[in-house]
This record gives sequence, structure tokens and C-alpha cells, in this order.
Amino acid sequence: MHISIRFGTRVLVILMLLIGAGALAFAPAHGAGEEDFPQERVSAIINRAHRAALAFEALASPEPPPLLDSSAHEGMWAWPVGPAHEVVRFFEAPAHRYGPGHRGLDIAGGALEVRAVESGTVTFAGKVAGKPVIAILHGNGLTSTYEPVLASVSKGDAVRKEQLIGVIEHPSEHAHCEAGCVHLGAKRGKDYLDPLPLLEGRGPSVLLPVA
Repeated sequence: MHISIRFGTRVLVILMLLIGAGALAFAPAHGAGEEDFPQERVSAIINRAHRAALAFEALASPEPPPLLDSSAHEGMWAWPVGPAHEVVRFFEAPAHRYGPGHRGLDIAGGALEVRAVESGTVTFAGKVAGKPVIAILHGNGLTSTYEPVLASVSKGDAVRKEQLIGVIEHPSEHAHCEAGCVHLGAKRGKDYLDPLPLLEGRGPSVLLPVA
């Protein structure tokens, strides 16, 4: 993707320069005593074209997602569901911000109740494309997300760590696993983190496929 965009931009630069040169070549000749086309103006046209192309390249080139460090917050979050904290699917980082991946953990618990991983303020409690979702902003700038979870809290509510915030929608067409589990996400701004290092104790049991 980067190669094709940069190649196209360079072609654009060449075309702009050729057009400018062609315009000068076919400009009507000046009469006797008239001043020739100023060299300074030619240079200015070329420089403007070059700067515009560079600006276009900077805007068009997608930036890879930043590598976010969650080490400062390790072990601060409680598990959103009760024991045995079975991780059905782990975090899979996308190649770029809008690429495919698995932006969170699928966690199966002993009950359908879902609790806040940390104290904070509910910033969203509703449906996204028909899926019930909760988002909580925490004091350290991280946001935790929970789905598919039917909320017992509302936007603007202050919640405590391990406070009940809703129940897993089960059965659900939006479920990430058959037994009913919560998809836990961790965000800083628009970028997703792996929630696993943030959870207390870590080292959960893992559900393996049945042979």
C-alpha cells in the first residue's frame, strides 16, 4: 500500500512538472522590447508543485498504528467476570488501525454478570450495530469496553472497581462463544491495547478446542 501510494505521488510530481514546462514552452512569443518570462516565476511554479506533491504524499500515506506500552498499568484491572477466567480467544493486533484483527479478549466466566475492571465513568451504554456495548473511561486515560453486555448503568454514571455494570446477552447472535462470554477491550484514545497484561493475576486458564 505504501509503495503504490508513494509511486503514484511521484508520478503526480512528474506530471505537474511536465505540465508546467509545457505551458512555458507553448507560451506566445513576446514582441520586441517585451520582457521574457521571468526565471523566478518558473522556479516558483516548480517549487509550489513540488511542495504540494509532498504534502499530498504525507496525507495519503497511512501511518501504522503506534506501539502502545501498557506496562505502567499492569495488573491494575479486575477480571470482568467471575472464576475461572477462561480466555476463549486472545488479543490479535491488526497490521494497521483499520485492518482485521481481534481487538480484545473473549472471556468466559462462571456467571453472566459483568463487573467494571476499574473505577471510572461510563461514556457509552447502548447498542452498536445491534450489539449491546458498554465503555468506561478510567482516570489513567484508558477505556475498557464490554460486549455483548446488557447494561445496568447509564452514560455519565460513576462506577467503582468490580461494580456490577450489566449481564452478558445470552443467547445472543453477537456472542463471541457458545457458552456466553464477554469481549473485553482496552483502548487509549482510538488505539487498542492487549487487555491481558492489565488484568490482576493474569495467567488464566485457556479453553482448547475439543478434538
